[in-house]
Amino acid sequence: MLINGDSLGKITPRKGIRQGDLLSPYLFILCTKGLFSLIKKYENRGDIHGIKVYGESPILIHLLFANDSFLFCRSNETEASILKNILDTYGRAFRQMINFQKSEIFFSSSTPQSSIQTISSRLGVIETLGTRKYLGLP
Repeated sequence: MLINGDSLGKITPRKGIRQGDLLSPYLFILCTKGLFSLIKKYENRGDIHGIKVYGESPILIHLLFANDSFLFCRSNETEASILKNILDTYGRAFRQMINFQKSEIFFSSSTPQSSIQTISSRLGVIETLGTRKYLGLP
């Protein structure tokens, strides 16, 4: 570091960014953009597919909230593996590892029980019944 032309030596950071830091929201946006780009890459290639909530509604692949993400894909082993790969790649790139023990997965009623067990174990995520609300939404 130089102040008025005089060298004061190196600065060695000791702490990371803390909650409430003014830079935090911008870093979150940058990291989320990376996740969105990975998801979009596989969607454009036709490797993962989202869901339609109703008739002519747009296809949903993801919903991103302040500190949570909802990701949607078909309930088959191929798309589950691709989704796991996306999350692992994101985690390594941004050093934001996904806590799969705190994560949940929800399946449509038409998903066979054998697929539910295989996909849940492959992702390392517990199945939820989908009966709770999140931010007031079912």
